[in-house]
Amino acid sequence: LLSISPWPFFTSFSVLLLVCSFIYFIKFFYSFFFIFSLFFFIFTLNSWLFTFNFEGNFGSFTFLNHYLFRFGFLLFICSEVLFFFGFFWCYFTNCWSPSYLLNFWPPYSFGSIIVDVFGYPLLNTVLLLSSGLSLTVAHYGIVSNCYCFFSFMDRGWNNQLSFFSFDLLNYGYILTLFFGLLFLFFQFYEYIMSYISLNSTVYGSIFFVLTGFHGFHVFVGLVMLIVSFFRYSYLDYSSIDHSGFECAVWYWHFVDVVWLFLYIFVYWYGS
Repeated sequence: LLSISPWPFFTSFSVLLLVCSFIYFIKFFYSFFFIFSLFFFIFTLNSWLFTFNFEGNFGSFTFLNHYLFRFGFLLFICSEVLFFFGFFWCYFTNCWSPSYLLNFWPPYSFGSIIVDVFGYPLLNTVLLLSSGLSLTVAHYGIVSNCYCFFSFMDRGWNNQLSFFSFDLLNYGYILTLFFGLLFLFFQFYEYIMSYISLNSTVYGSIFFVLTGFHGFHVFVGLVMLIVSFFRYSYLDYSSIDHSGFECAVWYWHFVDVVWLFLYIFVYWYGS
């Protein structure tokens, strides 16, 4: 059996601090508490992943542990679905029944300054869909044993790191990380070039909360994929045992689906 771990409690507490500090930052524009909470969240999450990796490498996981881990992660994704469902509910409520102060959706004066649906949003859609395709190729590579180990641990006779040829898994992984980083870059650039802000009526608030939380989930998905890539590089995964990588794949596809809803209903229909 696994030993009692403090990291689930500390990670939950860091998420609570992150949310409270984010609200405090929006209201009072004081960023120190928010930055501290963000680094505390990254530290606790990284420590939990390190402990998880350590237990897995030393054979602490049974078949039941793997099953419960995957089932628990599916429940986590379901909770994320409900999280975005609440914000989409708020969006459609204001879209289909706007306040008498607005009478239009988007607000009448926003017609010329809203984000162009065929600009960066369309490019980001192509990037995320391409990343989902490349990650599916990588997943196929590890399931079908169609890969060579790209190991940092393997040293040749002259004590130099030796690298094997790239394959489906390596190509898929690197393309996915590249597309994900490009997505975050263009999303950030879109925020900088936008004429609306978080305080631009309820339209700006919902727009930035939905797209901002999605961007944060993309960042978390990238962290999960990077951790999985390093675990694969150290030969921690096989075609049979790769639960961590599979959960990262599920999470990334969930992020893809959320973005499709955002693009269709917020960028295209909402404009």
